Amino acid sequence: MLKNMLTNTINTLGVPTKQYCVAWLRLCVSILFLTMMQPAWAVTPADENYDDNALADVATSNLFTLDGVKYTLTGSGGTYRNTIENSSGFSLLGNSGADHYLMIDKNGIANLSSVKIEAADGSAFRLSGFSFDALADANITVTPSGGSALSYTSNGLYITQQNVDTSSNTDFQNITSITIAGANLGIFFDDLNFEPAVLPAPTITSATYNASTGALVVTGTNFSATAGATNDVVANKFTLTGEGFATYTLTNTADVEISSATSFTLTLSATDRASVNVLTNKNNATSTSGTSYNLAGVAGFIANAPATADLTANAITVSSVPLPTISTAAYNASTGVLTVSGSGFTGLAGATNDIVANKFTLHGEAGASYTLTDTSGVEITSNTSFLLTFSATDKAAYNLIANKNGGLSTDISTYYLAAADDWAAGADSTIDVEDSSGNNITVTNVPLPTISSALYSASTGVLAVTGAGFTSSGPGGSDDIIANKFTLRGESGATYTLTDTASVEVTSGTSFTFTLSATDKSGANALLNKNGTSSVDATTYNLAAAEDWAPGADSTLTIADLAGNGITVSNVFAAPGAPTIGTATAGDTQVSVTFSAPGSDGGSAITGYTVTANPGGASASGAGSLLVVTGLTNGQAYTFTVTATNGIGTGSASAASNSATPKSPQTITFGNPGTQNFGTTPTLSASGNIWFNANL
Repeated sequence: MLKNMLTNTINTLGVPTKQYCVAWLRLCVSILFLTMMQPAWAVTPADENYDDNALADVATSNLFTLDGVKYTLTGSGGTYRNTIENSSGFSLLGNSGADHYLMIDKNGIANLSSVKIEAADGSAFRLSGFSFDALADANITVTPSGGSALSYTSNGLYITQQNVDTSSNTDFQNITSITIAGANLGIFFDDLNFEPAVLPAPTITSATYNASTGALVVTGTNFSATAGATNDVVANKFTLTGEGFATYTLTNTADVEISSATSFTLTLSATDRASVNVLTNKNNATSTSGTSYNLAGVAGFIANAPATADLTANAITVSSVPLPTISTAAYNASTGVLTVSGSGFTGLAGATNDIVANKFTLHGEAGASYTLTDTSGVEITSNTSFLLTFSATDKAAYNLIANKNGGLSTDISTYYLAAADDWAAGADSTIDVEDSSGNNITVTNVPLPTISSALYSASTGVLAVTGAGFTSSGPGGSDDIIANKFTLRGESGATYTLTDTASVEVTSGTSFTFTLSATDKSGANALLNKNGTSSVDATTYNLAAAEDWAPGADSTLTIADLAGNGITVSNVFAAPGAPTIGTATAGDTQVSVTFSAPGSDGGSAITGYTVTANPGGASASGAGSLLVVTGLTNGQAYTFTVTATNGIGTGSASAASNSATPKSPQTITFGNPGTQNFGTTPTLSASGNIWFNANL
């Protein structure tokens, strides 16, 4: 009642007088309240925010800073005087001792409408509590930035010490200012309890990614800054999900500063951009296989919120996905590895299917081309290059027309790679990605053509040559291997150079075949006279190739291959060898001769044997041992030889047999001595054709 009476009296005074009287009214009311209501309002402040400041003027200004706190005064009274006080006569915030407070408008100019309090550096803070005394014509509001106001009724009456606890009020957890407002405001401050801001959790709502520029623009809420340079957003905390749910976590993209609480932009490094572009293979929100793009931020993606993660439902809209294009390629003829360079290479869910090998056609000698058949597809690990390792079949076929190192073949045809549509399976299937020209290939490690060995059939005249590095000299004709550059060596070291055998085309990088003309077959067979690798006289067979025998090879290189190219000969047919003589046994005008087959039948089955007597030349023939020579002269000594005959002819004779002399049968006739007495010895007379050998 007393307070109201005094206040009403003061309110009838002029403004300057009214302001000066307020302090005295407070003192009187305070003394009364101390005795009546002290238990209800006495609070020990948590912070004495002005106690270290001297009792003096702070500033006669409507904008001033004190202890890192900025105060902005708004009103129509002019420039306000602001001081540090301790007198409980002005405000119960003081105790006329060490407990100081801030007094706004000490001179009582009046018409002050608001006081704004904020950090001098503009940073956010938490205000967990504050104390004030105030007077206003109507209500007094305390409004945190971005929050709801607290309201206190004054209606011209003095509001005694308010110790406001905002520690649990979420509107005061993360603010940049509070504004105390009221019409014709008079106010005193104490115990402003500043604490670090309690930041709301940052959240990602969506993102856009420009595959051409590498710009990842992230939108969301509550993105906050951290003191320092380029450290607000931590780039390596982000993982992108793309094609086939494959993921990639950024590695060396630079962190960025926050300039907005709702968006920031990461410009991906070249490394990160290349890897992300492999996964983001189609414009819009889903990949080629229908995977939804997503951006996940693990805990600490906003440095000022180290415990907060946001992993799912953060859709990415992708734009400017480039078409996959090939620029160049390099082919190693030794290893069969084709390294393709370009841009926009992307992945597709599944194994070894990003690049489809059989969509590629390679061009070479004389414009000839070869399309890969059974080389495996490959996975993409880079959006600018991939490797195809050719199968044995594909390597052998392309090496025929990639016959010279560099970018041009032997006939100056340009090597190039053509890719049919759908060669890049990860690309948007609705777009034609054919890339059929301008993709030059540089060839390396083309081997010299070399011969390793040959097979020759004496019966057919076919010479099959094996080696490596055989190449084409262009389609058509029969000029890849020049026959008259080849020389064969055989019996007695003699040589024969092919003359009119036709040259041939190469269909394999490791073999070719000549069919010798009749003339050349005859000449070769004269030297290659025994099956195996050497002739009858043990000369090792060899095939020599003179310079330029393989026109498909680089003409600037020496390719003569003269030695060490053994020939294995088969189907050489000759008369049989000499049989082995056995025993000759005489009879009456005849001799029986035994023998055994020769060591070689000459490649043709033996059809018969002939035994010949010496002297005289009498003979006998048959399929095998034993043979009987008849018509001989009894008493004449003979020796015998044997020959074998096959489809080619009669071979050499065996060694001579033992001597055998034919003879007629021998008989003795005795005369009859007549009758004889027992015990007597008769004399017999004999006659016959007994013969003897006079040489005995």
